[in-house]
Amino acid sequence: MNSLWIALAIFGCLVAASLFMMQWYPKLASHHRDDDTNTVIRLVANIFVVMTSLVFGLMINSAKNTFEAIDANIHGYATSLIIFDRTLRGYGDATQDTRNRLITYLERAIENPYRGDEALQHRNSEAAKYLDDIGKSLTDIKPTIASMKRCFRIFVSSTIRSSSNAGGSSSSQRERFPAL
Repeated sequence: MNSLWIALAIFGCLVAASLFMMQWYPKLASHHRDDDTNTVIRLVANIFVVMTSLVFGLMINSAKNTFEAIDANIHGYATSLIIFDRTLRGYGDATQDTRNRLITYLERAIENPYRGDEALQHRNSEAAKYLDDIGKSLTDIKPTIASMKRCFRIFVSSTIRSSSNAGGSSSSQRERFPAL
């Protein structure tokens, strides 16, 4: 609201200056009303316009870059969480408690997006507590041979799919991984 009053004050000053100069222009000396003086004033005004547009362009570009960086970070974090959840799912029912804690963490993180401020003030956030709980529950997981084989198959098949999409030969990779 304060910026609105500042904008209105600047607008009022500009209108007052315009009206004042319209009143006093005929009374100015002739060399102030000359074409050379008008040309210099126009050039100075054009410099202000160009500089203002340059600054606005740079500000918009900076905001766009910041938005794209945040967007890429969020997509990367979401991808990591999805891969983590799929890996936990590959271990079977032993990881159900950890997956439930991960879901609880995500629900709390979405409900309270301002938890970064708490870290700057050296306060423990609720989201950090849920992440600690996830870490503690991960130490309780004891993988079985069957679940490790299942995770290995998932990893290898996703590696083969991603490299075949990139133009690699899936038959040579299947020869290197006969467990498939």
